[in-house]
Amino acid sequence: MSWGAAVVTAWGLCALGGVAHADDTTDAAALRTAGEALAKEHRYTEAIDKFKAADRTRPRAAHACLIALAYARRELWPQAEVFLDVCHQRAAVDDPLPAWTAAEDKEIAQRLASANVAPVTLVVTPPEPRATLTVSSFAPDEEFAPRTIHLAPGQFIVVVHVPGARDVSKTFAVTSRAPLQVEIALHPDAAPDPGPPVARPPSILVPPAPPPAGAPVHTSPHHSHALSYAVGGTGVALLALGLVYQETVFASAYDDLRTATSQPDYTSHEKKWEFREHVTQSLYGLGAVAVVAGLALRFTVERDTAVTIQPQPGGGVVGLAWSR
Repeated sequence: MSWGAAVVTAWGLCALGGVAHADDTTDAAALRTAGEALAKEHRYTEAIDKFKAADRTRPRAAHACLIALAYARRELWPQAEVFLDVCHQRAAVDDPLPAWTAAEDKEIAQRLASANVAPVTLVVTPPEPRATLTVSSFAPDEEFAPRTIHLAPGQFIVVVHVPGARDVSKTFAVTSRAPLQVEIALHPDAAPDPGPPVARPPSILVPPAPPPAGAPVHTSPHHSHALSYAVGGTGVALLALGLVYQETVFASAYDDLRTATSQPDYTSHEKKWEFREHVTQSLYGLGAVAVVAGLALRFTVERDTAVTIQPQPGGGVVGLAWSR
């Protein structure tokens, strides 16, 4: 089906035939109408938001089909495929498929067959019927049951959500069009007991006696790379902080966004989610830059670092110097 024909046929049928299948809920019907108007203006991203809002108000097969159609017009075939399946699953006597669904089925199947995408089967172990998944290339509110989806080459993160349990994530890569199976193991209910700490044997080295006060300045016989270690260590700390922030504050914002029940509530949580997403990305970005900078200092600029000690009554003065 050509672009022009698809738009004229599909959205025209929505306008003419959609009234017969409209929701009984006034809010859902108004949101759907607003989405159809945006789609006719080729503002598909905004149209998807309206259709999703209508679907949150009242889940309908027609809403899922409209979301699939809008994603198809954006040429995001994996998302279109998932929502079209939802449309078919919901279809019932009082919620029939739109008249243009068969044509859309054919178009999406043809594009997935020719596009540079691989079939990726996402499996949860052990099997959990309540598990829902989302993938990093999808919007946060787009969850689905374990299944096969199509993804273009790249790095992805899949997150598994089970009510009452903490989310589990896994990173995987698609490198070709070959079929790929990704298994995500659920966390056990309780972490195993690590047991008593293992005591380390005491050192057999006896430290030398401290020099008397006023003794000459001593230079350590070894060299360190304190500056590069400090910069690199800061980077590692930022990366660790980013991970903690992602698993706590960012994850909480994600859960609030996913469970929003109204459009105002969703919009409010979306702003918090976007802000916390920026914070998470900033922590990871700054951490990565600091680690790279530390490595650069270690192997290029900072060749040797010497430590000197000037004993003083009741203490001493430590000096740090480096050479290039």
